[in-house]
Amino acid sequence: MAVTREHLSAGTLGASQLIANQSSPGTLVHTVPASVKDEVYLYAYNFHSADLEITIELGSNSAAKDRIAVTIPFDEGLFLVVPGNTLGAAQTVHVFCVDQANVISIWGHVNRDDT
Repeated sequence: MAVTREHLSAGTLGASQLIANQSSPGTLVHTVPASVKDEVYLYAYNFHSADLEITIELGSNSAAKDRIAVTIPFDEGLFLVVPGNTLGAAQTVHVFCVDQANVISIWGHVNRDDT
């Protein structure tokens, strides 16, 4: 089993991604390549002037069972919002914030298992 640490696929070499979408499907953050499994770690930062709730869509953006809602306090640093959930080939991660666009940044990485 070979496990490697990788950047999120929709980002640029580990840079943060702004969450622009305010409804489902959210802003695409990561797509798992074919024939691998990714253990996903996401951190959120809120630089708005109030606490905001984000919704993370793990694996599917159409099923309520695949959504996690998390309130991110404003200006209090990075918050772990996905603590290593494992997704399989071709599954995606999307994030949206209903109340405000472009004030939540997402950072993260995946631990990729290619077996």
